[in-house]
Amino acid sequence: MKFFNSGEWKTLWPFYLYHLIIGSFFMIMPFFVIFFNTVGLTYKQISMLFAILFISPTIFEIPTGAFADAYGRKFSVIVGDFFFGLALFLIPLIKNYSGLILLFLLWGLSSSFTSGADSAWVIDLLKHKKQNKLTHNYFVKIRSIASFGAIVSGILGSILVKFYGLNIVWYVSGVAIMFSTIFLWFLSEEYFKRKKHTFKDLTKETFNNFKVSIPYGLKHPVLLYLILGGFFVMLSAMGDVAWQPYFKDVGIPVYFFGYIFSGAALIVIGLPFLAKPLLKKFKKEKYYLSALTIFYAIVLLSVYFIFSPILAVVAFILTSFPFELKGPVEETYFQKFIPNKIRASVGSVKSMILRIGGGISLLIGGYLADLVGPRMVIVYSGFFILPGIIFYLMIKENK
Repeated sequence: MKFFNSGEWKTLWPFYLYHLIIGSFFMIMPFFVIFFNTVGLTYKQISMLFAILFISPTIFEIPTGAFADAYGRKFSVIVGDFFFGLALFLIPLIKNYSGLILLFLLWGLSSSFTSGADSAWVIDLLKHKKQNKLTHNYFVKIRSIASFGAIVSGILGSILVKFYGLNIVWYVSGVAIMFSTIFLWFLSEEYFKRKKHTFKDLTKETFNNFKVSIPYGLKHPVLLYLILGGFFVMLSAMGDVAWQPYFKDVGIPVYFFGYIFSGAALIVIGLPFLAKPLLKKFKKEKYYLSALTIFYAIVLLSVYFIFSPILAVVAFILTSFPFELKGPVEETYFQKFIPNKIRASVGSVKSMILRIGGGISLLIGGYLADLVGPRMVIVYSGFFILPGIIFYLMIKENK
């Protein structure tokens, strides 16, 4: 069986290589919390950096989404990733907390240029090429490609940390992300008609897209509940500040964390391909998304009983399952209800709301980690996501 359908590689190869490079060399996450912990930051301070990363793009999300709609997704994504890579590269060079806050604000700004714009770029390209049927395949394959890359990045990260220390992962990740945009230059937007705008025109168009996108997303009987369900699932982000110190507490050495992330990526690499067959079993997206959220909550709550290193790793890997199985279905389903002209802007509204949820939960998680310890933070996150199940079930597609 061929991995790529007819014409798929020819159309989408820059995106696939772009995701492969980022996935293979973005090796920060297994060591994120421990890195900042070793330089003297408390869990509260680390969670504040995380929260800035989640919440700061909300300031820029709508304008940058509208900018992508007005001036092209290609420019938006490339500029965003350049500053993303630059921020990562500079982080280990900064020795004071205020400087770190500024770099995390830059990181948040850069991510707002890419969120929404990257998906909208692919979807509009496929529509232009009359290859709409490849949309689901694309969202499935970029997750598998990212998982394959994560296998490489986890192993490479562990090796580099063991021999060169924690700083090296920031430098390599930053350079790789800036390099990855080279592949996107090969992809044109010949279907996109660029207009000459003054700053006043851009401001007006941004405001108009803002006015249309938010009410459209928040009044739609499907998009609204997808966003709300996703918001509560994002509250599990409080565990992001807890998993690494939890691993350390159960006796796993720090350099080994990358191997854990690689193992998780290897196990879940094929899961996105099961999303479509599993969806058929549930018949409707809302039941499928609800079931995966229930599974996710059970895994998080089970950590209360886990003190073994092996079982801790198993629980961590199982938390990846819902995201790998949800992603292709939820993203395709969400995009199905959005008009082309405001696609990037509505995607930005969704990202904005989810980031607020993630930021709030991280602030709570940092406070709780200092108060009750990392393990209990993971357990509490299982309770926080339960309302997401209800909102997924409230989806009313027939309207």
